[in-house]
Amino acid sequence: MARSPRARVRVEGLQPVQILAGLIGLVFLVAGIVGFTRTGFGNFTGHHDETLWRFGINPFHNLLSVVTGLVGLVFALSRGLSRFYGLLLLVGYGALFVWGLMISGTVSGNPVSRAGNPFDLSTNVTWLHLGVAVLGLIVAMLPARKIARVDEPEPVRDEEAADDLGGKHTTEQHSVARSDVMQNDVVRNKTAAIDPPTQPVPAQPVGARSADEQPTDEHATGPGWRPRRWTRHAKQDS
Repeated sequence: MARSPRARVRVEGLQPVQILAGLIGLVFLVAGIVGFTRTGFGNFTGHHDETLWRFGINPFHNLLSVVTGLVGLVFALSRGLSRFYGLLLLVGYGALFVWGLMISGTVSGNPVSRAGNPFDLSTNVTWLHLGVAVLGLIVAMLPARKIARVDEPEPVRDEEAADDLGGKHTTEQHSVARSDVMQNDVVRNKTAAIDPPTQPVPAQPVGARSADEQPTDEHATGPGWRPRRWTRHAKQDS
């Protein structure tokens, strides 16, 4: 005997959000390391003429790329942290995008104008940051991959099955015997109500006289006394 299987849907295994977060982190890490080989560590927050794939960089921006890459690789170990990493990209690089628009004059007003341009934000880099923010939103909203698992039924040992069957048979036998006893009691009660028991008549010994044949007076008990029935038979014989 076996129990019926059950299907359960679970979120298991490596999720797409983890893969995407790991790839983004790897790209940022490589870009930061390559950027340091171009700019070095001098003039850390200043302007540099070196570019990386037509994007202006400086050492501070390279450090930001390395940190972003390391965080992405670590957070990719968990699906929850991977989604949180997407939110960080959305908020952080979205803020850099708005800051770049303020620096380039696209957006009037710059409340942080005193900070200057430590990341050496150019127009190309500003729009690149917008693309990174959108990518972070995709990572945060990426659906999970679900797997349907069917639990294998646990077999019941033959001994347990036999015990269960034996217990059922014993219970049924007791129920049948109890019902038979109750039916017999009902039949007996009905019989007693219809035909009440009669008192048994005691047997008389041979030669004993019944109450009708007993003499009624002292003269009838003499030697010549016979019951009427006997006298009639005696007359017939004579």
